[in-house]
Amino acid sequence: MLCVPDPVFSEVGRAYVIREPGSDPSEEELRAFCKEHLVNFKVPKTIIARDMLPILPIGKVDKVTLQREALADLEG
Repeated sequence: MLCVPDPVFSEVGRAYVIREPGSDPSEEELRAFCKEHLVNFKVPKTIIARDMLPILPIGKVDKVTLQREALADLEG
């Protein structure tokens, strides 16, 4: 989960999840799942399902690229 700027709360959470082959969960379904398993303040404000995440050569998720994409989405 990343933190992105928000005009009301200063920052809010944005989560990225990887879809399983053949599934296409909606943001509402993912949010409902999070609400069942997390306390309210930890539920991300935005949940984005993707087929894959950017990966660094060492095999970790490239959070810098995700942060850039998130900021570009907010600006555009």
